[in-house]
Amino acid sequence: MKKTLAALSIIFSLFVSALFAQTQSLSGKVSLSEVLDYALGIDEWTKIVRSATASPLTPNIPVDVYMRQTKSEAFIQYKNLADSRSDDDEESLIAKCAVAYCYYYGIGAEKDEDAARAYLEQAAQKDFAPALNFLGFLEDDEDKAKALEYYARAAEKNYVTALYNLSAYYLSLCDDDEVTDEYMSEDDWENYHETAQNCLSYLEKIRALHLDDENILFKIAVARETLYGKEDAKQYYIEAAENGNADAMQSLRTDIFPKYTDERAKWRKKYYEALAEQDEKEIRLAKEKLPYLLRHAENGDMDSMHELYSYYRPYSLFPNWIKAFEWKKKAADAGNGECCHLIAGDYAEGNVVQKNLDEAICYYEKALERGAEIYSSTEHDIKKIAFCTLKVNGFINRVEKSQSTESYFFPKYDYSYFEDYESFSRKNAFDFVCRQVERKAGADWILALAYCHYLGSGCEKWERQKVEDFLKENGLAETIALLPFDEDEKDPNSEKYKEERANYIEEKNAEIAELEKRADKNDLIATFELALEYNSESDTESRKKAFELFSKTVYIFDNVEYEYVSEEDSWKRLEHTGEALYFLGKYLNEGRLEDANPGDAAARFMQGMFYGNDSCAYELARLCERGYWDREREEFHQEEYKQDIDFALRCYQVAAKKGNWLAKSALENYNIKVEEDSDSRESDDDDYFDEDDSDDDESSAISEGQPPVTDERLQEILAEIVERENQIVTEEERDDAFEMEDYTYLHANGNTFLIDSNETLPYYCLRLSGDEKNGIPKFIIVAYKRATKKNMRDFCTARNFTTLLSANEFLKIDMAKDLEWIKSKTLTLHTKVKIGGEDYEVMFTDLDGE
Repeated sequence: MKKTLAALSIIFSLFVSALFAQTQSLSGKVSLSEVLDYALGIDEWTKIVRSATASPLTPNIPVDVYMRQTKSEAFIQYKNLADSRSDDDEESLIAKCAVAYCYYYGIGAEKDEDAARAYLEQAAQKDFAPALNFLGFLEDDEDKAKALEYYARAAEKNYVTALYNLSAYYLSLCDDDEVTDEYMSEDDWENYHETAQNCLSYLEKIRALHLDDENILFKIAVARETLYGKEDAKQYYIEAAENGNADAMQSLRTDIFPKYTDERAKWRKKYYEALAEQDEKEIRLAKEKLPYLLRHAENGDMDSMHELYSYYRPYSLFPNWIKAFEWKKKAADAGNGECCHLIAGDYAEGNVVQKNLDEAICYYEKALERGAEIYSSTEHDIKKIAFCTLKVNGFINRVEKSQSTESYFFPKYDYSYFEDYESFSRKNAFDFVCRQVERKAGADWILALAYCHYLGSGCEKWERQKVEDFLKENGLAETIALLPFDEDEKDPNSEKYKEERANYIEEKNAEIAELEKRADKNDLIATFELALEYNSESDTESRKKAFELFSKTVYIFDNVEYEYVSEEDSWKRLEHTGEALYFLGKYLNEGRLEDANPGDAAARFMQGMFYGNDSCAYELARLCERGYWDREREEFHQEEYKQDIDFALRCYQVAAKKGNWLAKSALENYNIKVEEDSDSRESDDDDYFDEDDSDDDESSAISEGQPPVTDERLQEILAEIVERENQIVTEEERDDAFEMEDYTYLHANGNTFLIDSNETLPYYCLRLSGDEKNGIPKFIIVAYKRATKKNMRDFCTARNFTTLLSANEFLKIDMAKDLEWIKSKTLTLHTKVKIGGEDYEVMFTDLDGE
């Protein structure tokens, strides 16, 4: 934390220098003192670059990034200035800090910490605050006392970063697990409070400077919480949040206020509103920056390639997994160690590309050469692919198991029946194992090398005695007894394993072939299950096939008619379609195949929610709560940032009622409790989903023991409708929606929609106010079905969906089309009624009879 803050001071000094090179504003020259004062203000200094200067910096490109891009040009510019001016010249002091920055980070020159110190010490002799703070940064790990001395000297000049560094140091002394009443004496407590006051005094000094830093109140709140507890810090968090600090809002919504309180709900909503505003701003700025990055990356700049990877990486503002991989690989090939490590992991896991041991090893070793930190997960994946290729994993797992004290053992390097490691080069894998042994990378590699020679896998086969001697020489004599593999059914060399693997592959291939055959015949269940098979792989070609099959699943459900579907298959079709829409939404929102498209993802989630999928409801809620970019499908493809927290809450409630615990947790923070519905297939709300309903489908709706629909029953329904409609039109005209036990009612702009799920004859009713100009009369459509299990389920699903939309949204009606539709049906009742003194034509139709 302290090093991060200290490093910022360097950027400020460079910022001043860059501005000084070209500081012609719209109204005249910006003075050096004004620029320096602003640099000490910490935040939003790029605004000066954008609006008040003719700086060579591209808008929104920080000075340190600019220096990395221009490299030697920047270094030469600042070095000439530093060497040619007197140390009494403030421009020279700024340039000395810039040259030190270049030397320290190797920008335009070889890394040279001694040279960096020399330039900083020249500036520090003049008590130049940025130089003092940078020297404190260099001493921070080696000599804390000396670092604090430098920070203190810079702080005396009101150098804000130094003040932050000092406050962070004193806060770290107080933020210790051993700082408790139980362990601290009276003298300890006195020292603790003195330290705490030192921390707060530096933060208050920053606040007193009246700098443009919206974060200072939040930092004071964090310090006070650490020092004195949540209750003491609460008011500071509130003050910071009221000044627009999103981090303070986050603390209030998750930590300071308890669940089921109005305050927690209020700050959660404000937090997401602030995030949406922040995201919208960041997205616009990032889009301005993109052409600059692309230009430099295409000219071979490694840092720009790495930044483009970050720009497109998963879960960024503009995720595109394929583009992220491409730029990551280009940065790795240009020499970026971190990207070499990440690419090695991609080839080992099969992310975006097919698994490739040779490429994984190549980039892994490049990462080691460049000193990149290797994550244990990447090393494990490369070990697994190398060990399984050489078939030494069984031996290593036996050794691990013999040393384990756990009651249930999970193999470290399991060999999946269906994974084809035999396609990789054993010779390359063996050579890699040898190099890892030379690097002294660990006992697993020694065991692997011994077993390679025991098997003759990718190398010369040794006699048993030679293998034993090798293990003894390396302190692994206790593993000798585990060399035989015949009794280990999980060792890929055992006959039992080979037989089981061959049978598994044969059965799996037959299963996939059968699914493909059924999918070709538009079998929805087979299509979805085949999509899951492809989705289990991470490479792009498999994901493209999965996306295609998920899309086909939805298409079949919406467009392909079946002569007969059992009750169980009917449920599976609905559930699988909802799940397919969930996967489609995730692909689109996360940019797995192309640029992320949250607008299209929201449409998939909306449809999936309509089909009863709680995960779709939850994901849609998250999108609407945080806000998302949606590209309108209009002439100019106008982009719009959409956020609707009220709609998000309705989606959360739908998901929570279906048992989604993530949605329940979100609602708790809005002070909303939701009772979970019983399982929708055996719901307490109706008795239509019993186990003995296997013959229920649309073709059997009329023959399910339901009584015939009489004219008297239709007249009763009409009387109910007239009574309800007359009640609506006599009330104040306003958009409204309400839900009763058996029906849901929407009213907007003189139109109404009713879903009545009564247990004798459920129906939909749509009353439309007509359009005199276009010759459309006032009319009412009533469409009903028998109360079968499937029909009642459909009505319940429709009611759930209806409650999500506002009445005005739902009743955007094309009256001409609706009138044309009802007139094309067989009418079972055709009459006229008066509602609110107006004549309405009423048309009933039997949907089961269609």
